[in-house]
Amino acid sequence: MRSLMKVVCVACVVLASGFAMPAMAARSNMISTSYFDASGNFVGQSLWSCENKHFEGGEVTQYVVIQSYGCYIGIPSNGGLRPNSIESLPPPGFTQDELCAKLDALGDYCDPNVAPTFVFD
Repeated sequence: MRSLMKVVCVACVVLASGFAMPAMAARSNMISTSYFDASGNFVGQSLWSCENKHFEGGEVTQYVVIQSYGCYIGIPSNGGLRPNSIESLPPPGFTQDELCAKLDALGDYCDPNVAPTFVFD
Protein backbone atom coordinates (compact mmCIF):
# COMPACT_ATOMS: atom_id res chain seq x y z
CA MET A 1 0.00 0.00 0.00
CA ARG A 2 2.86 2.37 0.80
CA SER A 3 4.49 1.83 -2.61
CA LEU A 4 1.19 2.59 -4.33
CA MET A 5 0.96 5.80 -2.32
CA LYS A 6 4.50 6.76 -3.44
CA VAL A 7 3.61 6.13 -7.07
CA VAL A 8 0.49 8.29 -6.75
CA CYS A 9 2.49 11.09 -5.07
CA VAL A 10 5.19 11.00 -7.76
CA ALA A 11 2.55 11.04 -10.51
CA CYS A 12 0.84 14.05 -8.88
CA VAL A 13 4.13 15.95 -8.62
CA VAL A 14 4.99 15.23 -12.24
CA LEU A 15 1.57 16.34 -13.46
CA ALA A 16 1.54 19.46 -11.28
CA SER A 17 5.01 20.52 -12.43
CA GLY A 18 3.93 20.11 -16.05
CA PHE A 19 1.05 22.52 -15.57
CA ALA A 20 2.90 24.98 -13.36
CA MET A 21 5.81 25.68 -15.70
CA PRO A 22 5.18 27.80 -18.79
CA ALA A 23 6.58 26.46 -22.03
CA MET A 24 9.14 28.94 -23.33
CA ALA A 25 11.57 27.71 -25.92
CA ALA A 26 14.99 29.28 -26.07
CA ARG A 27 15.91 31.06 -29.28
CA SER A 28 18.82 30.04 -31.49
CA ASN A 29 19.63 33.72 -32.19
CA MET A 30 19.34 36.96 -30.28
CA ILE A 31 17.91 39.67 -32.56
CA SER A 32 18.70 43.36 -32.06
CA THR A 33 16.81 45.85 -34.23
CA SER A 34 18.01 49.47 -34.12
CA TYR A 35 15.69 52.15 -35.50
CA PHE A 36 16.76 55.39 -37.18
CA ASP A 37 14.88 58.48 -38.31
CA ALA A 38 15.10 59.96 -41.82
CA SER A 39 18.10 62.06 -40.71
CA GLY A 40 20.06 58.96 -39.66
CA ASN A 41 19.66 59.53 -35.92
CA PHE A 42 19.28 56.50 -33.64
CA VAL A 43 15.75 56.72 -32.17
CA GLY A 44 14.87 53.29 -30.74
CA GLN A 45 15.71 49.63 -30.31
CA SER A 46 14.01 46.26 -30.04
CA LEU A 47 15.74 43.20 -28.59
CA TRP A 48 14.70 39.54 -28.53
CA SER A 49 17.06 37.82 -26.08
CA CYS A 50 18.25 34.22 -26.16
CA GLU A 51 15.77 33.51 -23.35
CA ASN A 52 12.95 34.62 -25.70
CA LYS A 53 12.28 37.84 -23.77
CA HIS A 54 11.39 40.99 -25.70
CA PHE A 55 12.55 44.49 -24.80
CA GLU A 56 11.66 47.61 -26.75
CA GLY A 57 12.24 51.30 -26.25
CA GLY A 58 12.08 54.51 -28.21
CA GLU A 59 10.51 55.05 -31.58
CA VAL A 60 9.85 52.35 -34.19
CA THR A 61 10.58 53.49 -37.75
CA GLN A 62 11.03 51.93 -41.17
CA TYR A 63 14.81 52.55 -41.19
CA VAL A 64 16.58 49.71 -39.41
CA VAL A 65 19.76 47.78 -38.77
CA ILE A 66 18.92 44.23 -37.66
CA GLN A 67 21.74 42.25 -36.09
CA SER A 68 21.53 38.53 -35.34
CA TYR A 69 23.77 37.01 -32.65
CA GLY A 70 24.05 33.26 -32.06
CA CYS A 71 22.96 32.00 -28.65
CA TYR A 72 25.80 29.97 -27.16
CA ILE A 73 26.54 28.03 -24.03
CA GLY A 74 30.14 28.87 -23.26
CA ILE A 75 32.45 30.87 -25.50
CA PRO A 76 31.05 31.81 -28.94
CA SER A 77 32.81 30.20 -31.88
CA ASN A 78 33.30 33.58 -33.57
CA GLY A 79 35.50 34.85 -30.73
CA GLY A 80 33.05 37.10 -28.93
CA LEU A 81 29.71 38.82 -29.07
CA ARG A 82 29.70 39.67 -32.76
CA PRO A 83 26.73 39.50 -35.07
CA ASN A 84 26.36 36.50 -37.34
CA SER A 85 24.39 38.57 -39.83
CA ILE A 86 23.27 42.13 -40.41
CA GLU A 87 20.28 43.29 -42.42
CA SER A 88 19.54 46.93 -43.04
CA LEU A 89 17.27 49.49 -44.57
CA PRO A 90 19.16 52.77 -44.19
CA PRO A 91 17.46 56.15 -44.67
CA PRO A 92 18.09 57.77 -48.06
CA GLY A 93 21.66 59.04 -48.28
CA PHE A 94 23.05 56.70 -45.59
CA THR A 95 24.87 53.37 -45.77
CA GLN A 96 24.88 50.40 -43.42
CA ASP A 97 28.50 51.25 -42.51
CA GLU A 98 27.50 54.76 -41.43
CA LEU A 99 24.67 53.44 -39.27
CA CYS A 100 27.01 50.86 -37.73
CA ALA A 101 29.47 53.66 -36.89
CA LYS A 102 26.64 55.51 -35.11
CA LEU A 103 25.77 52.37 -33.13
CA ASP A 104 29.45 51.83 -32.25
CA ALA A 105 29.64 55.41 -30.93
CA LEU A 106 26.69 54.60 -28.65
CA GLY A 107 28.43 51.47 -27.33
CA ASP A 108 26.41 48.96 -29.38
CA TYR A 109 28.96 46.87 -31.28
CA CYS A 110 28.06 46.66 -34.96
CA ASP A 111 30.42 44.99 -37.39
CA PRO A 112 29.95 46.46 -40.87
CA ASN A 113 32.26 43.75 -42.25
CA VAL A 114 29.68 41.04 -41.59
CA ALA A 115 28.16 40.17 -44.92
CA PRO A 116 24.45 40.99 -44.91
CA THR A 117 22.20 38.00 -45.34
CA PHE A 118 19.49 40.19 -46.78
CA VAL A 119 19.44 43.91 -47.49
CA PHE A 120 16.10 45.58 -47.99
CA ASP A 121 15.63 47.62 -51.16
